[in-house]
Amino acid sequence: MKKLLATVAALATMSTMAMAERYVMITHTQGTDPFWPVVEKGGRDAAAAIGADFEYNFDPSGDMSGMAKLIEAAAASNPDGIIVSLPDADALGGAIQAAVDAGVPVITMNSGLESSAAVGALMHVGQPERLAGQKAGARAKAEGVTNGLCLNQEAWNTALVRQMRRLFLRFWWRPQHDRRV
Repeated sequence: MKKLLATVAALATMSTMAMAERYVMITHTQGTDPFWPVVEKGGRDAAAAIGADFEYNFDPSGDMSGMAKLIEAAAASNPDGIIVSLPDADALGGAIQAAVDAGVPVITMNSGLESSAAVGALMHVGQPERLAGQKAGARAKAEGVTNGLCLNQEAWNTALVRQMRRLFLRFWWRPQHDRRV
C-alpha cells in the first residue's frame, strides 16, 4: 500500500511539473497580411524559449465581434496569459475586461495603446499612434510635402484612423477630404 501511495504522489507531482504555461495570442489579421506571420513567429519563439505552449488565433473575416468571441473563448480556457491586438476598443474592450476580471493577465500589442489601460490590460507593446502620426506629419512638412494621401488597408482599425488623422490634422486635414472606402 505504501508503494502505491508513493507512486500516486510521484505521478501527481510529475504531472504538475510537466504542465507548461500556456499563452494565447489573438490578432486582427484576416490571414493575408504578411506582417502577422512575423508577429506569430515571435510569439512562438518566445514561448519555446521559456518552455511554454503557444496558441495563435484570428478571425479570418476580420470582424471585431468574431475577434471578441475568440478573446472570450481564450479566457474561458484559463490560459496563463492572453496577448491581443486592440484595433477597436469599443468592440473588444468588454471581452478583454471580462478576461482580466476572470483573473487572466492580458497584454495588448500593436494597436490600441491609448485604450489599453482602460480595458484592464497590464501593459501595451507598440507605438503611440498619435505620436507616430504627429512625427510623420512633421517630417513630411519639413521635407516640403504640401499634399498627402493616406491609404489605410484596415479602415475599421480605429487606431490607424487616429494615426492618419493626426498626421493630416496638423498640416493638411480638411473634413471634406475624409473619404473612407
